[in-house]
Amino acid sequence: MIRTLLRFVSQCFVLFLTLCSPQAVSGWEAASVEKFVEQGLKAFDRGAFEESVPSWIEAARRYELQRRPAGQVAALNRLAQAYSALGQYNQAIKSLETALEQAQKLSDPARVASVLAALGHAHTAVGALQAAEAELKQSLGMASALRERALAAVILNNLGNLYAIEKKYTEAIAAYRESVLLAERAAQWSLRARALINAGVALRQNGEARESELLLDTAFDQRPQLRASHDTAFLLISLSLAYRDLRAWLPGSSNRVLLRAAEALNESATVAERLGDRRTASYVWGYLGALYEDEDR
Repeated sequence: MIRTLLRFVSQCFVLFLTLCSPQAVSGWEAASVEKFVEQGLKAFDRGAFEESVPSWIEAARRYELQRRPAGQVAALNRLAQAYSALGQYNQAIKSLETALEQAQKLSDPARVASVLAALGHAHTAVGALQAAEAELKQSLGMASALRERALAAVILNNLGNLYAIEKKYTEAIAAYRESVLLAERAAQWSLRARALINAGVALRQNGEARESELLLDTAFDQRPQLRASHDTAFLLISLSLAYRDLRAWLPGSSNRVLLRAAEALNESATVAERLGDRRTASYVWGYLGALYEDEDR
């Protein structure tokens, strides 16, 4: 009996050593950090940005402890996206500045370009337009040299937003159109639709109403290619608002434009409710009510 007990204790000790080996601990830590990454992605995708923030903070912290800078950069970038979605742009900038330091240490131009692009977007949002333009142009040059079409398309869309704020509509339209082409080549359909909508808005602001309608219709027709996500729900809201603002410029097409604006909002509501995205659903019903109010309905 004593021999059996000693054998059992010995087996337990071997098992303990196995579980506590560097390889086992490393594997457990990796699985642990991936859990937070998955939580952050799922929360963000359904529009639960407040919920995604702690997950990304913890993921970034664990990547840092594990000395995995590439993962830390990705987590900090995602954290900045969540902060930006919440309108907390100064927090987003702090996160991105840390990410940029780590990306530069890695000597990874693609990661550096991605972080610079995000910084340019955040600086645009807080009105630091000179810094934003420098960051966006630097990141665009890097993405182009690396032939990173999807990243270049994102940067061009953000650069178009900056030019639109400055009322440089010709430059904004050109940036948006190039973004559309690159997004199509990279099969980034959501980004392509967003750039089309932004180009349509800039064309209207530049007095080119018919051209604006054509691009908005192209974005409208692309709806079946978009997967159900918070980004799609919000994109459809943007499309509806673009149509609504175009009505006054196209009195002959007023009813058609109104119907498309309402249809985009109804589809956005369907997507938001399917995801449980209450914030976006609330926006949708508010905009839909305003649309009906405009028609005295």
